Amino acid sequence: PSPGPPASNLDIPTLSLLHHWTLHTFATLSQDPDTQSCWRTNIPRIGFSFDFVLQGLLALSALHLAHLHPERHAQHAATSAWYWENALRGASAALASPQPPAQPQPQPHDDGGGGGGGGSNADDGSADRTCALYAFAVTSCFYTLARGPQRVGDMLVCVVASNDDDAGGGGATGGGAADWLILFRGVRSLVELAKEQVLDGPLAPLASLARRQLERSSKLGVTAATAGRKGEGDEGGKQEEGAGSAALRELRRCIDADEREEPNVRTYREMVDSLAFCFRVVEAEERRGAGAGALAANFQAFFWLYRISDDFVLCLQQRLPMAMVIYAHFVVLIKSMDWTWVIGSWPSHLMGQIYESLDEGWRGRLRWPMEQVGWQP
Repeated sequence: PSPGPPASNLDIPTLSLLHHWTLHTFATLSQDPDTQSCWRTNIPRIGFSFDFVLQGLLALSALHLAHLHPERHAQHAATSAWYWENALRGASAALASPQPPAQPQPQPHDDGGGGGGGGSNADDGSADRTCALYAFAVTSCFYTLARGPQRVGDMLVCVVASNDDDAGGGGATGGGAADWLILFRGVRSLVELAKEQVLDGPLAPLASLARRQLERSSKLGVTAATAGRKGEGDEGGKQEEGAGSAALRELRRCIDADEREEPNVRTYREMVDSLAFCFRVVEAEERRGAGAGALAANFQAFFWLYRISDDFVLCLQQRLPMAMVIYAHFVVLIKSMDWTWVIGSWPSHLMGQIYESLDEGWRGRLRWPMEQVGWQP
């Protein structure tokens, strides 16, 4: 029998990142055991057929090491960026192509000279490809969070111009929607076409938690249509209204009062009602105890980002006051996820950006979000 490959051919840095992922990083992305298992086992297995998925996990693993070892932050961050750039190229190609791309990838430590990280992306069917793209889209959101704000005006979903940039007039709108959000939107269209195959496949554990929350919310009468109105949902108003729901109901009242003067009223209503739905689900789960509220907040934050509209992102880019106030209430959901390292400085950064974009007449509407986030100017 022929001998095995020499030890020198082993890609130790990549294996080390994968080892760290399967021992540590996977568990930091959720508090739900089934979801953790999916991140540890199912998604890496998808990555063995679709390189960009595995490279995305390696990039996130390297960022986790950078977080754990500040003295080596620059080294780990550079490694993470290299993997992420390759992953993003692969995912973009897969999203644009009817067939997953099949090309080996060089490793960052071997100067492109080969060595074990490439492999081919086998076409396992459109549902499998959609599954891989969906897994990468969720990974991309975690990666963006873990990397932290990159500049003044970074609003997670887009970049907005600062007051200084716009001082001369002209309504600067910043740098457009974030790359990860553009990817998310493209993947969302694919998922809608193959929803059952994706939700019943290897990513089912990610979906099952959401399904359980939505089923329980439905039994309580919490729907997107009733979430923003007092006395509807929660078994006809029998359950006590939470602070988040009350704050968003008041915000919805303000939007309705300005209906004739506000050209974006429909966009604002849709986003407030969607956000109110998220808070009502979280509040319903919190009443169950045992950390259910934290689990719900994790999913609902991503749910709202998943449903965010192009029109609302444009309103944020233009620093329109009501859009900023609505977004401040979303930051409360982000803050509730600060049990995980990936959240970092985002809540305080976002609240600061929002506060600076508003004049004194609007800042009063930030009182509740600021209290919940624990941020002061």
